[in-house]
Amino acid sequence: MAQLLAFDAAARLGSFKEAAAALHRTPSTISHDVAALETFLGALLFERRTRAVLLTDAGRAYADAVAGLLDGLAGATAQLRSRCWPDAVRISTNPLMAAEIVTPLIPRFEAEFPGVQLHLSVTETLEDPGQGAVDLAIRYGGTDQRNLEQVQICDSTALPVAAPGVDWDGAPRIDYVLGTSTAWTQWQQLGHALPGGSGRVHRFSQFAAAVGAAERGLGITLAPRPLLNPLIRSGRLVAMPNAETMSVSPITLISRRLGVDAAVWRGLRDWWRDALRSALHG
Repeated sequence: MAQLLAFDAAARLGSFKEAAAALHRTPSTISHDVAALETFLGALLFERRTRAVLLTDAGRAYADAVAGLLDGLAGATAQLRSRCWPDAVRISTNPLMAAEIVTPLIPRFEAEFPGVQLHLSVTETLEDPGQGAVDLAIRYGGTDQRNLEQVQICDSTALPVAAPGVDWDGAPRIDYVLGTSTAWTQWQQLGHALPGGSGRVHRFSQFAAAVGAAERGLGITLAPRPLLNPLIRSGRLVAMPNAETMSVSPITLISRRLGVDAAVWRGLRDWWRDALRSALHG
């Protein structure tokens, strides 16, 4: 099959180099595969030129036959996939994760799983995949529910962040609800010094709103990495120099419990696991 694919690409593109680029292989590998196919067939398929390859009469006839077979195989594959794969994958996640991590992955997902739509449920209160409203949930912390499975994406630590040029000694703090208390309350309970000016605190009920306020230069907030990595890499936020950090719950991917017959869903979940790890640490 590798030899046939190499031959088909070279026949269509008229170049071993371009065929290699299309198949994500090396030109020498394409050349060797075509040569091996010619040896097996006992016929010369290409006339080699300095910058191109030209099909011989035998090669042209064989290329038409191979192209027809590959088209038929592609059609049969697409037809079978359409019967076995879901129409859509529904993912629940918080607004910041959706905007900065998940949304940029959509083109890769569509290329990997053509025909499978992605539905995002963006909320601070994440739905339970075990109840059927969503298929996957990306959240901080895990679950002990028996009807759910979890895979850890990465550990996470929080530290003070703000817009570039912030006055770390005098700017207001931006606080938000975290568990049963608030982010800066938990920070202070660990014995960490509070940055910014005393007495000036902006309070938000949602983490994403607090980060948005920090982006606009309204003060210093406490935010987790690696979730904040895209904002820091783009210069929209900066981390406080030499800052202490606070351990927070790891980022996990939650799904319903998958049986041995759920290979399709396991493949989808594992793709998101690997893609999220790459995006968060990239």
